[in-house]
This record gives sequence, C-alpha cells and structure tokens, in this order.
Amino acid sequence: MILLNHPLFDLNSRPKMNPKVLCFTSSIRRPKMLRGCIRDILQQSYPNTWHGINFAYSPDDVSSEAFANNALPLDDLDSDGRLKIAYNENAHNHINFLNAIKAFDNYLDFDIYVEVDNDDIYKSNYVKNIVEFMQKNDCDICSTKTKWELNGFNLYRSTVDNLGGNPEGTDFNMPPTFAFNKKALQALLEGEEKDWNIGWEDKFWRVKWANDGLKHLEIDNGDQFLWNIHGSNASIGHWLKIGGVPFGTHFAKLQEAYKAHGRHQGLLKNIWFHEEKFIVFEMPTSRFDIGIIVHSNDLTKLKVGAFDRSKKLKFKEVHEGYDFRQGSQMTIFEAMIKTDEEYVGIVHAIDTFMDLALQDDLVE
Repeated sequence: MILLNHPLFDLNSRPKMNPKVLCFTSSIRRPKMLRGCIRDILQQSYPNTWHGINFAYSPDDVSSEAFANNALPLDDLDSDGRLKIAYNENAHNHINFLNAIKAFDNYLDFDIYVEVDNDDIYKSNYVKNIVEFMQKNDCDICSTKTKWELNGFNLYRSTVDNLGGNPEGTDFNMPPTFAFNKKALQALLEGEEKDWNIGWEDKFWRVKWANDGLKHLEIDNGDQFLWNIHGSNASIGHWLKIGGVPFGTHFAKLQEAYKAHGRHQGLLKNIWFHEEKFIVFEMPTSRFDIGIIVHSNDLTKLKVGAFDRSKKLKFKEVHEGYDFRQGSQMTIFEAMIKTDEEYVGIVHAIDTFMDLALQDDLVE
C-alpha cells in the first residue's frame, strides 16, 4: 500500500521501475549555449532521458533571412528520437517552458520533468541522481543547492540555496534544478495568466505548488550541477566578477578615479547604476544630453559607450572595425581590468570623448 501511494506510481498500472524523464529547456538567441546544453542531456547516464526544447524567437528575428539557418548548429546531434525542438514566438517564461515540455506531443506520458537552463552545466549523473532520489523519497518536487559557481572562467566553491521569493514555510532551492512529477506538472498547466504574471516562471511555480499542498524535498545533487554566471544571465548577470572583481567594486573605483583624475567634473551631473548591470555618467552639455555607459558583455573587459538622449548627436566614428553611424550610440573604449590603473584609462577615454563632443567633432 505504501508503494501504491508513491507519487511516481500510477494507481492504475504496475509500479514504474524505469521512469521516463523529460528534461525541458527554453532558449532565445543562444545557439552555442543551447548546443552545449543539449549535449549535456543527451549524454546523461540514465538511459530513459528525453529533451524538449523551446527555441524562442522575437518577430524581428524571423524577418532576417538568416533565421532559417538556426537549425544548422543542432542538426548533427544524434538523439534516437529523444530530442524534440519546437519553434515559438517568445512569450512569458512560464509559457516558454511549457512550450518546451509540449515539444513532445505525448508529454503527459512522462513521469519526471526536469527543468534545464541553457547556460548551466549538468554533468552525466545529474538525471540518474534525481530518479533514484524520487524513487526512494515521497515528494512531488525536488531541487538542490549549488556547490559550484562558474563565474566567468573561474570556478568557485559556492553554496547558494535560492535566489529569494520562496513562499512562507517553503524551502525550494535553485530554480534551474527543479524536478517534479506529473501531479506538479498538472498544477502548472492549470495556471491562469493572472496567476503566472506575478514575476518569473519559478515564482509562480513555487506559489502554485505551495498553495496546492505539494511536497518539496531537497536533493544533494550539487556535484552534478555547475551554476554558470557569464554576465548575460537574465536575472543574475550582474553577479559576474569582471577581472575577478564584483560590480560594486567597479562602481566605487570608477567614482574614485573620476573624482581624482576627471577633467570634466563640472559637466558631471550624476553617476548611477541600473540593477548592478551598468554604470552611467550623466554629462549633459549645452547642446546634447550625453550619457557615458560602462558595462561588460564578456569575462575580462569593461566597455565604455556613449549615448545622447536628445538624439541630436550623430556619431561618425568607426571603432575597431564596427561602424556605429546608423545609430546614436557607439563604443569608445574597452579596458582590461587587472589593476587600478585601468580605471584611470576609462576616465581618460570619457574625457577624450567629451573633448570631441564639446568641439562638435562628432557631429556630421
């Protein structure tokens, strides 16, 4: 009788000794990461593992003649039918992930559903550990804490249990490690737009599961999951340590450097940052509403860009082979951040640009 009440067993059939697992991933504009993600899942040691992909796109993507080539990076992945890719217009993350599950028409025939983010690393025993855990434990959902954080190209020991937002009285761990049974999936399928529009998909999922009284347990699977912070993460990209330095240090050192070395401090109206993702120097002139933006899209460099909110300043510069004349923004400097002197280099780049702007040298 105990076995028959276990969530992995269908009350109308024999107990499933070889649960069928559907990993699911939604991805937009990340073909290289997606390829690596799929290979992580196809090489899982647990043989009854399948992978549903939602290849999300924006309407602008489809207008490009290159969009039809998006299948090329994935067409050599041998899956024996265990891989299905669906193409859908980008939507709320909850819908995106459901579209990944529904890439398989028979998605309700699976027993365990495993969320897989396209930018993290899932080692070969990741799914096997989940199957064994859910067979031995009475739970609807399981998730793990991190043990490892790949931050840029540095791998750190790091224990993170969750990113906040857990309903009161719950102990959900990292969303990219959620694994759940069909009962938990059914709860998500019942969600209405007014429910899942409360935030990210995992916020709705946790609230729904908690309200429905579903049971979560923590699995120790952190050795098989590497959390990847690369700077373009949707929610935690600002945790990237550029040159081994966290965002707050960059902000403080840039402020100090401009105060000590900046030549146009009289123009500096304000320095601020947005969601710890980029820093803005507001430096309006009599003609232009100029902002200097400092950010990073890679692992080691801070990039300095310029924009004009008045839309009057037309750039004619060409920087490192890229022509920025089609818009009112351009990259003016890149700095490797290894010592404090690099911050002084950024200050000089800002002032050189402002010299040109004051002389109208950037106006066509």
